[in-house]
Amino acid sequence: MSQQRSTTGRNSRIPSHSRNMIMKVRSYLQRQWGAQSATELDEQIAKATGVTARTIRNIKQEAARCHPLPISSPSRAVQATLSNRLDDFDKGLIRKEIVSFYDRGELPTLDLLLKKVKQPPINFSGGKTTFWSVIRKLGFRYKKVTSGRAILMERHDIVVSRNRYLRIIEKNRKNAELIPEVYIDETWVNQRESVDKCLTVGDGTVGPKIKTGKGARFIILHAGVMNGFVPGALLTFRSKNGARGDYHDFMNYECFRESLIKEAIENVSVSDWRKYIQHTMDVEEEYRKRDIAREHLIEKLVVRIDTSSDESSDEV
Repeated sequence: MSQQRSTTGRNSRIPSHSRNMIMKVRSYLQRQWGAQSATELDEQIAKATGVTARTIRNIKQEAARCHPLPISSPSRAVQATLSNRLDDFDKGLIRKEIVSFYDRGELPTLDLLLKKVKQPPINFSGGKTTFWSVIRKLGFRYKKVTSGRAILMERHDIVVSRNRYLRIIEKNRKNAELIPEVYIDETWVNQRESVDKCLTVGDGTVGPKIKTGKGARFIILHAGVMNGFVPGALLTFRSKNGARGDYHDFMNYECFRESLIKEAIENVSVSDWRKYIQHTMDVEEEYRKRDIAREHLIEKLVVRIDTSSDESSDEV
């Protein structure tokens, strides 16, 4: 008679509900068959359930220790992954290696980084997938790079200027007589600007007729307030790509000053000018009163010492 092979692997885990079911089947067959030996009973249950007789005996011994049922599943030994075995020193070296790419003006890729960390002193032994998991745990993400404004805006001088601007805006909005806030911005548009997607067919016979090249580039500068754009503040001129490949070489201080003086300021009415001048005079008067009050307070704190008596006593 050929022996039936086990349907479970050598290292497979039997869940708790299956272990409890095996013990219930064993108890039922033991009551039905009576005086049959325990070894023969375990072999019959092994054939019926597809597990080995040794597994049946192990479950029986565990049930004796955990009586009454149920029996819990044995915990699987958890091995530390390669990413978890890296200490803080290794993680610091990996982070430093990533930052060094940007310091050299290079873009780090997963292949280049993996090639670097496999060398001393890190000696990383994992593959690309494991290394990507390590990088994510370090807080790095692959994201679309738009511009350097996020880094630029963290400069200390710009942070101070931004805080000063916010305080001025807050003070202005708390005043009873609100001074209009004017915001300016610039953009550009190409002469042959078109959409990225449109309704067309697969063979390309139907679609917009787009000329090659984007044509000339026009820079647009405008100023606006709460109620709309400032009349006469629009500045539009044709530009070429500068050394950096964008329009910022031509949208400089000189162009801005020209547009501000020749167009924007010329459209300010006389009544508005009077308001602005009166506001400037009020501010100057306020500072003048503060200076007078400060000098008056300092004058009270000055202690004058009369030295004439000391001089006469010395002569005597």
